[in-house]
Amino acid sequence: MKSFTTKASKTTPEIIYNENENKIAISGNSYPENPFLFYEPCTKLIQSLIQSKELFELEFKLEYYNTSTAKQILDFIDMIEDYYSKGGKVKATWLFKEGDDDLKENGVDFFEDCTFPTSIQSY
Repeated sequence: MKSFTTKASKTTPEIIYNENENKIAISGNSYPENPFLFYEPCTKLIQSLIQSKELFELEFKLEYYNTSTAKQILDFIDMIEDYYSKGGKVKATWLFKEGDDDLKENGVDFFEDCTFPTSIQSY
């Protein structure tokens, strides 16, 4: 799949896919009216990367998100956990603003049961 960028709006994050790095970066605020519809291209991209059996990275740099987005994040994590358990290569990073202990803790909670490589870092 080719590199692409989905620009952020007031209620949706920016999504960047860099095909050279095989990296999906999701950043900003995320409380779309229909998260399933908004994140569907990202879901399809992850499915495509899983089928390619190449190493890829998923990076979250969210400032605010709602419970529907949290469900979507968990769905992504479940997909890549399944891929990793079958020998796939993947890593995930959770970025949070320095001093934002709530967002840091959210990353810890999301990655708590993951067996694939994860990282939680401040910026």
